[in-house]
Formats: sequence, structure tokens, C-alpha cells
Amino acid sequence: MGDWHNTSSVSVESLQVDDLPFRSRRSPVLSRHASVATSQPLATSIGLDLLRKGANAADAAVAIAATLAVVEPCSTGLGGDMFCLFYKADQKKVYALNGSGCSPKNLTLDKVLQDNDFKFSPHSVTVPGAARGWEDTILKFGSGKFSFAEIVEPAAKLAEEGFPVSPITSHHWASGKSQLDQWKSKSDDYSP
Repeated sequence: MGDWHNTSSVSVESLQVDDLPFRSRRSPVLSRHASVATSQPLATSIGLDLLRKGANAADAAVAIAATLAVVEPCSTGLGGDMFCLFYKADQKKVYALNGSGCSPKNLTLDKVLQDNDFKFSPHSVTVPGAARGWEDTILKFGSGKFSFAEIVEPAAKLAEEGFPVSPITSHHWASGKSQLDQWKSKSDDYSP
């Protein structure tokens, strides 16, 4: 599929009805000014909207990540980690940002070894690094045209006003309910 655009060697007369110069069931995405690809249409539209308003890729990426944390938290989230590779065209250099969290300060190997169900225990969770990573991304690579609050506002609005939940996200939420149920107290209720 890498040479779909190189059609100079293909004559129009030689093309058959089902003979395309690339082998895909989907047309390639083409754009003149900006493109955004995510797993969730709301996140994609928020990223495109920011780019149209003059944001750069870093601004849009943080807005998209914040949106995905709301609308698709089973894939990404505010309570997780983030990593960023950012190419500064004027410097022709790639920068990396590590927004991963660290282990809790008082967690020891002995505590981990005593944990019978480590995979589902609080000990398996790192201190979240995503929020600070998003902020660092905006400060280091952002356009400077938008505040952090302006960048995450569309995600906050979705969280406040609600949004349609996709079938895949609904499935993952439902499959994780039993894990939440084991941690809730009698006064807590995580279900809608």
C-alpha cells in the first residue's frame, strides 16, 4: 500500500473496474492542512477544531488525550501515564517527554510479595503522570496561543454535559464492573 500515490506507471486504459493501484478496502485519508486520527470521533473532531483555530500538534494532542480520558477511559486516562515524541521542524529534532508515574513512595518489595492478588491491588498502580505530562507538553511544545484550561475545556464540557458512549467502550465498562464492585464500600456506588 505504500506506493498507492505513485500512479505514473499505470495507464487509465489498463485499469479494470476492480483494479486499483493500492490494495485496501478503505480510501486513504488525504488532507491539505491538518489530519487527526483517533479511535473516537468526538476526540478527532475536538483535535481538528483546535487545529483550525491555530493550535499546533502538541496543543491538539493534549486536547485529544483529555477527551479520550473522558469518552474512552478504558483506553487512556487522567490517572495513567503519557509519553510524547515531538518533532520541532525548525530545529529538525525530535524531543521526548516521559510522563510516566513512579511507584508509590512507601511501596517496598516486601509489601508487593505479601500481596496475594497484585494484578488487581492498589500496589500495581503507579502515581499518575498523565496530567503533569500534558502540562509539560503544552509548556515545552505548545503553540502558546491557548492556555491549558482552553485546551482541556472541550473534554471538561463532555464530562459535564454527557456524550454518547460507543458500543466498544460500553462493553469494556461493563466487563470491568466486577473489578470495581470488589472495591466499593456499602456507601459507594460506581454504577450509573
